[in-house]
Amino acid sequence: MRGDPERGPALLDKIAQLSQQTKKRDNLMQTIIELNDEIFKQSQRLAERERTTLNRLIEEALALRLSLSTPKQRPVALPIYQGSGGLSPSVVDSLTNRALLEAADDVVNR
Repeated sequence: MRGDPERGPALLDKIAQLSQQTKKRDNLMQTIIELNDEIFKQSQRLAERERTTLNRLIEEALALRLSLSTPKQRPVALPIYQGSGGLSPSVVDSLTNRALLEAADDVVNR
């Protein structure tokens, strides 16, 4: 670049063009974010320790957070039994797990 002054700007243009192509190919969005100073410093140190970029670290953090969020689900309509009968007397008398298990055993053993 030093020997040919015309080559410098052309080379810089080529680098910028390749950079834009890479961004388009990788489907990248360029944006500005504001971070708390201490979080930024800690993030930079972590990125250095893990030999990665701050961008990649932020992408991973966002991807993790997004994967943890659960979409709201519609309530499910549960069927209501419209038949006759009801709970056996042993269940009605004492609504405990033991009573329910004994009532189930009674039905199975019949």
